[in-house]
Amino acid sequence: MNCHLQNQAVNAIRLFKNYIEHARQIHLKGNPHYYRRAYRLEALDKCERYYQYLKFLNPVAACGMIPRLKKEMYDILPMYANSSYSATLKRLEDLLTLCETININKHEVRKTSYEHSN
Repeated sequence: MNCHLQNQAVNAIRLFKNYIEHARQIHLKGNPHYYRRAYRLEALDKCERYYQYLKFLNPVAACGMIPRLKKEMYDILPMYANSSYSATLKRLEDLLTLCETININKHEVRKTSYEHSN
């Protein structure tokens, strides 16, 4: 597997972990009327459970699974009025873009490897 691709994937997993940890802190310290809503708590729980599973997978394979949590990751964004909203949204969009790029490159590496073996 391409070393650069592997490094990007490890970075994406780290970004995913940091995103979840940031959301957990905001949910614990933020306005309970907003952050303790069932859909938000369920989304955060799902993201945390996914991370516990993904951290044991090959990072490139794990990056293929992160976008499946897109809805949940948007659900746990800070409130729009929160000072970290814009930066957190940017980090989320960058993470999803990175995972998409890794998945595209993963398929190109496989195709190229297969083409060379024939």
